[in-house]
Parts: sequence; structure tokens; C-alpha cells
Amino acid sequence: MASCDTVLDQYGFVLTCDGVDIEENDFRCHEYHNPSKEEEDRSQLAWEKIINEWDSITLTEKEKTLKHHRVPQKIRAEVWKLMLDSHGVKEAASFDYNTEKEEIEKLCKQREEKQEEIDKERRQWAQLYGTDEGAKLPQPDDLLSEDGILPTAKAVKQITLDLDRTFYTHQDFKDKGGIGQTKLFNILAVYAGRVNPDVGYCQGMAFIGAVLLMNLKEEEEAFWGLVAIMESRKYFEGFYSHNLARVQEDADVFSSLVCERYPALGKHLSELGIHPLMYVTPWFMCGFTSLPCWDSVLDIWDLIIFKGVKSIIRAGLAVMKLSSKDLLTMSSLGQVLPFLQHLPAAKVNRNTLIPALWEINEQELDNSIAKIKLNKQDLPKIKKREREEQEPCTPTGKRLRKEENTTEPPTPSVFRRFMNSLATPLRQKARSDGVQTPAPRRGRPLRSVQRVSDDGRKMRFLGSINNKKLEALREAESPMSPQKGDLAQMIPVSARSPSFGRSGVLSPSFRTTNTYESQSPAGNILLRQVTPNERKSFRKFTEKSARRESPIVNNKQLELKGNQLELSIVSK
Repeated sequence: MASCDTVLDQYGFVLTCDGVDIEENDFRCHEYHNPSKEEEDRSQLAWEKIINEWDSITLTEKEKTLKHHRVPQKIRAEVWKLMLDSHGVKEAASFDYNTEKEEIEKLCKQREEKQEEIDKERRQWAQLYGTDEGAKLPQPDDLLSEDGILPTAKAVKQITLDLDRTFYTHQDFKDKGGIGQTKLFNILAVYAGRVNPDVGYCQGMAFIGAVLLMNLKEEEEAFWGLVAIMESRKYFEGFYSHNLARVQEDADVFSSLVCERYPALGKHLSELGIHPLMYVTPWFMCGFTSLPCWDSVLDIWDLIIFKGVKSIIRAGLAVMKLSSKDLLTMSSLGQVLPFLQHLPAAKVNRNTLIPALWEINEQELDNSIAKIKLNKQDLPKIKKREREEQEPCTPTGKRLRKEENTTEPPTPSVFRRFMNSLATPLRQKARSDGVQTPAPRRGRPLRSVQRVSDDGRKMRFLGSINNKKLEALREAESPMSPQKGDLAQMIPVSARSPSFGRSGVLSPSFRTTNTYESQSPAGNILLRQVTPNERKSFRKFTEKSARRESPIVNNKQLELKGNQLELSIVSK
């Protein structure tokens, strides 16, 4: 926002600029619910007493005071510094903030000079090679090709971009390149380059740093406060990791709490397909700084400083409770999400939201969160135990392999369904008759033995099937009777068509006319004389077949042996 004559509210947010209202660019409500003069004086005395006797007063007494007396703006900086122990964090650090800030300023200046040289080279390149032929030549490298120095050029660029998006209507950050933006850049850049280079910078950190600058005033105090908040599990540690693991974990917990406390609302949001991550991410990562009422934001932050980020979950539950009636009347995701992402001031003003927040019992909330996390940890174990209880096992404890369901055919894959949709009518007719892609034979194929039949012709049959097994197969397989015509009955109707061999289905063409059938001496093979055209068709099919095997129908294999077609039992 350009520099102008501005009118500010009591917290430093711009009301008017050059006499013009900025409502179009401002979503904040500037109507605050301030305590009376007497209440403010009592709060001032209560907190001054706590500050003077800080070490001797228990945390429970401080929280009780916080519940009944809000922290006055005049002494908020002192209370926050004591709670965060920013002085202790500074003493434990192995570097000096001001020294690191100067080093980063030099680094940024060197990168700017390098970028100017790159821009100059690019302009020269555009003048010399501005034609189509020159466009194929390599351009000068960009600055974002990292130089290996922290903070990275990418992190610095992202911080710079986010400065103009962070509280752009506040007096400290409204001017581009102003003092407030410079301070915010410094603390974020030093943190990204010196404190936690693995995480670096992540969107959302700018709002946390800006809140600390607003209330702690001094730049170095805000930096050490940022380190205390970002590096403590009590606060925001893990919220800005590359996979946002803790945000996802807390979002799941929040969803379970909503379903537990407000079941109708939880069911309604689930039916609309709304996951908590869609709306709680800015709440968690920015600490509810997006609320329109800044006095409510400060009260929530007082509680965060004292109790940690679980206060954000507590505030979120209060918001859901106050908004449940409105949300239950909404029938689409397009109505719910804008409402939750831009909460109306009437729902989150200080006199409405903060009492609802304190109504949520902290001990009950802690117990519910612990129970939910425990159940989520035990859920994989419970599912595994239930699965093992349902599976039968042998006396030795080994799990039995599940038997395949032979009554119902398996559901075809997406690829198979797609290929079926492309099948020709003849192929579809063949499949409807029961013709399937031949399955690979299991084990080593049985060796055939050549013998001479009673009429002097050579006949081939499988010689490795014992008599007992053969008798069992005869009893189970009625189609193996030596009656004439059995072979034709076993071949589907569509497979008897002369054009069937050319249809692409994995089965040759057969004819039932002019055939000669006989049974092998062992009784396990039916022999059938074939014509030269049938033999040619069969061979042509087997050469094109991917499996290069004879077709198998109902555990019976068709093979062409010379001028004879053999139907034999396939041993599994």
C-alpha cells in the first residue's frame, strides 16, 4: 500500500487512507469490545502483580488470572517474553542475531548485483539473438540456480513475495520496503538460514513473525520469540515441515472431536465431502490471525502463549459450536468452505467467541485428544488382529491360504473391460459361449507315447496317468465317454464356425463334418481325424497365440498330432 495520510484503529490497522475508506481491500471489523475503565485497571493490577512475582506463582494461578482478566495491551510484551522465555533461548543460542542479520544483508546485496548482471546479459542476448535461430541458443542462468549459501535464493524470494501479503492494512507492514517489512524479512531470513535450514521458510510463518513484531515491538525480541515458538513441541514445531505432518495429524484429531461433540455437524460435513484440512489449515498454520476481530485474535494468542497450540483446537471447536446452526442449513461445499475460511464478525467477536472458548473444559479436551490418538495408534493392530481371527489356521499356527471362489467369476480388470468393449461381435459371441483365454499349464507337461491301434493306425495318448487317477477322472468327467460326437459337444458353438480361427479369439476353427473319432487304449484321449485345411488353420492359430499352447477347455487340451486332433485330460 502506498504511503498516504491514514487514520488507524486502536491496534494499528488502517481505517481510511487520504480520507478514503478502504473497505474494499479490508476484511477486518474495527468495532472492538473493549472492557470498561474499571475492568482494565483491575486487569492491570492483577498482571503487574504476577509479573513482579513470576517465579513464585504457579502456572495454574496465571491461567486463572488469564481467564478472568485479559492481558492489557500495555504489558502484553512483558507477559509474552516471560512465558516464551525468549531471554533463555537467546542465552542458549550459539550465534548472535545482529551478526547473522548483517551477513544476510551482504548476501542479499551480492545476489542483487549478480541478478543485475544476469538481466544485462539477457538483454544483450535478446538483442543479438532475437530471431528464431537465436531462440535455440542457451540463455544466461537465472539466480535461482542455488549458490549453496543459506538462506537459499528460493527462500529469500518467497519471503519477499509474502511480505506484501502479510497484514497489508497494518501500519507496520503497509509500506513496501518500509521499516516493518524490513524487520519481518530479517527475522524470517535469519530463522530460515541459521536456525532451521532443513525447513527454511514456509508460507504462514510470516503471520506468526508479524504478530510477534506487533506485540514485542523490538526486532531481536521478536526473533527469539519466533525461535521459541517454532522450535518447541508445545507450540508450532512440525507445522511447517515439507509434508505438514503435524497439521495433518491435528486435523484428524479435530475432525474426530467435531464428530464426538457435534455429531450432526460432523455427519453433515462428511456427507458434503468436506475434510478438515480444507478449512483448518489456515487456522492452524497462521494461528487464527485471519479472524476479522483483532481483539479476539489477541485473546486467542494469549491462550496459545500460555497453553500451546492445543488452544487452537479449542478455539476451533468454539467456532464450530457457534457456527453449527448456519453450517447445517448449507447444502454444498461451495457454501460451507467460504463461510469457514472467512468467518463473519458476528460469530467471532470477543464477547461471543472467547466465552465459548472458555466453556470447553480443558481436562476433558485433553482426555479426548489422548484417547483419539491412542485409538489411531491401535487401529492398525486391531485390524490385523481381527483379520487373523477370521482366517483359519493349522494346528501348527500357520495361516491357511484362502481358497479361490470358484462359484463366482472374478471381476475383470479395467484393462480387460476396456478390451472387451473393443471386441468384434463374433468375439463377443464366442466369449458368451464360454471360450476363455487358455490358462498356462501347471508343472511339466506330460509325455505322450505312441502306440498302434487295432486298425493299424498310429495313435498317441498320455502314458503317465495311473489307473486309479484315470478312473477318478472318468467318474468326475462324464464328457469323456467314447460316444461319437462328444468332441463336438465340448467345443462351443461359435468355435465351430470356419471364420472363428480368423476372429482373433484364442481358439482354432473346427468343423464337425467328415470326422473320424476313436478312443485311445488308456481311455484318456479322444482321437479325431482332421482335414488339411483344419490342420493349417490350427497351426496358423498356435503360431499367433501369445502362449504358444493348445487351447484348454474344462481341463481338457486339444492338440494337433499329424493328421489327428487329440482331446486329452490336463493334469493339474
